[in-house]
Amino acid sequence: MHTNVKKFLQAAAVFPVLTASLLTAPFPGIVPGSPLAAAISPDQTRNLISDTVVNQHRAMIDEAAAKIDAYYAHHDLHMEGMGSKLAQAAADNDLPVTALAAMAMIESTGMDPKTCAQRTNNPFGYGSCKIKFDSVDEAITTVAETLAAKRPGTARFYANKTFAQKLRVYNGYNADDQYIPKVKWVMEQIEKTPLPENLASAAQVKA
Repeated sequence: MHTNVKKFLQAAAVFPVLTASLLTAPFPGIVPGSPLAAAISPDQTRNLISDTVVNQHRAMIDEAAAKIDAYYAHHDLHMEGMGSKLAQAAADNDLPVTALAAMAMIESTGMDPKTCAQRTNNPFGYGSCKIKFDSVDEAITTVAETLAAKRPGTARFYANKTFAQKLRVYNGYNADDQYIPKVKWVMEQIEKTPLPENLASAAQVKA
């Protein structure tokens, strides 16, 4: 279960009044004390709430993936089509969903052929681009887990740090003093990228 889901369910245990209100009137249109409300058990309600959170989390990742691909497509970048992997890896490691995509843009302009990225499958400049990966997917997973302090050799450098602090470490303790603003700026540009028309229409229908 993802960290965000765990936090939501833990919050329900900490705030019993809120939980009780959700149990007695879990969804709009269900009147407390009605046969329908009585038919929904506390366990079912918790499962429904959990499913809702999971679905919202999934929708957030899917939207980020679509925007990443749209952003890369707009700039005609080699990493177009990798949005889903980038967004999912970021979310799985408690990073902002557009973080890895933005880092790849700053480090290699989305695997521009003029950089070392394609030769090494390393769009993130990981290890000063001296490290070669078997695939771009491997590079994405490695960088995400490194920032999340999940890699034994580097965990101590990234543990208990904010995202900005992690970026500072990743950039060689601010070798480029504009690195953090650059990454955040690209993240903002990705987030502002319009969804493809078919996905935008689907999102409106769901809303």
